[in-house]
Amino acid sequence: MTQNLTPVFNKTRHYSLIILSDIHFGKKSSSADMLYEFLLHHSCDTLILNGDIIDGWVLESKKHRKLPEMQKRVMDIINARIAEGLHVVYIPGNHDEKLRKEGIFGKTLHGIHFSDSLIYTDRLNRRFFIVHGDQFDPQFLKNKGSIAYKIGDALYDGLIELNAVTSRAARKLLRREFSIAAYAKKRTKDIVGLIGKFEEVVTKSANDNGADGVICGHIHHAEFEKRGSILYGNSGDWVESCTGLLCSDEAEWSICRWHEEREKLQLGEPPSESDNNEYAKYRPQTEKLLRLIQKIWPGKNRTELLEKINKHARKGDKHCDKSEQLRQELKL
Repeated sequence: MTQNLTPVFNKTRHYSLIILSDIHFGKKSSSADMLYEFLLHHSCDTLILNGDIIDGWVLESKKHRKLPEMQKRVMDIINARIAEGLHVVYIPGNHDEKLRKEGIFGKTLHGIHFSDSLIYTDRLNRRFFIVHGDQFDPQFLKNKGSIAYKIGDALYDGLIELNAVTSRAARKLLRREFSIAAYAKKRTKDIVGLIGKFEEVVTKSANDNGADGVICGHIHHAEFEKRGSILYGNSGDWVESCTGLLCSDEAEWSICRWHEEREKLQLGEPPSESDNNEYAKYRPQTEKLLRLIQKIWPGKNRTELLEKINKHARKGDKHCDKSEQLRQELKL
């Protein structure tokens, strides 16, 4: 089912399956412009959003604010694909773990099917156990709870800001891509054996689930390789590495590293909110998703805003404008 959805570029590459994870909508560092551009170039029968798509930690730790426009446009283009028959599955991760408590597993909301994990069978009849992967974090991290996660997350965000400078220097001096954020994160975890242990446990989970392979996200490190008799895959992230796993109609698996691919295509500046939104007619569907996000992660000041709305409503008609203004602040 090849879909002609892009008026901007001449060619869309079609796949049976695309797996994306760790997009982290809500963070300023989410590379929504790159993801939007990637989606303009790629279509698929099934899209699996494998955890940390929404960064609930950010949304619930700050006062309520609108999501950036390019993040909304990613939702617009996904809604356009859904309208044309795309099957979308959402598997929560640790940053959007509240979805695990919403009683929505097995349900389809706004065209998106929610599941805790799944088994995907490719056209060579290989079974893949797909899960975000935070369930396999070392026990000592779980014992420390979300504090350990969030400290590491804050440090990583700081490295992302530094990365914007170092990556430009690497392109100029080394003539290749280099991410200090990915390097530092991987080296730090290697020191305490976290990545190796994580991948070992995740790989074992394929056997535990009667699968030939396992695919996860979580650690922001894209891979697809055979480990013994098991195929191990990780879809990476869309914070700074901009990677995803692709499965062709012939069941050939590959990693798309969009930074590298767009250079081969000689693309110029990535899309921006100043560009015309070709998928604007799907914004009503996006708004429904945004209201669901707001319901689950309302922000620190929702109660405060509701109290102000009720206060102005009690004062009568002359305060209606102010009350309506506050109501608008509660919309993403």
